[in-house]
Amino acid sequence: GGAAPGSVLLAGFSQGAGLALAAAEDRRSWSPALGGVLSLRGYLPRRNNWGDEELWTGGAGSRAAGPGLKPPAVLMCHGGDDRVSPRRWAVEAVDRLRRGRSRYESERVGVADRERVGGERVELMVSEGATHQLGPDDVWRARWWIRGMVEDSTG
Repeated sequence: GGAAPGSVLLAGFSQGAGLALAAAEDRRSWSPALGGVLSLRGYLPRRNNWGDEELWTGGAGSRAAGPGLKPPAVLMCHGGDDRVSPRRWAVEAVDRLRRGRSRYESERVGVADRERVGGERVELMVSEGATHQLGPDDVWRARWWIRGMVEDSTG
């Protein structure tokens, strides 16, 4: 039973996107079923109540990184002139996600492969001139990204 590998996508707008991105950052939220996270005008909440290391090692008593456990793909669609969730927050989120994945992947792959796998599944699309509202660029990009995720999980 359960969901097929890669078949679950989390998506959110603004604060909902922050929750979805928090799941992408926290290794304890990953499962083989979680294929991707779509953030629309979101940000990655700061985590002051535990150390970064626990996010990537899973902390005490967490499940071991078994076969099929990998970071979900992430697409962030952001407005270049968003004053509610400034562009720099999106850039910081991408950087945090990529750094954390690099640490996680360094335990699982050889040194030569680290650069290749570290952040390739974290994308940021900034719509210049856009504010904290969705526009046609966001919908188009999200549609094609979701379509690709579905195709990857089914075939």
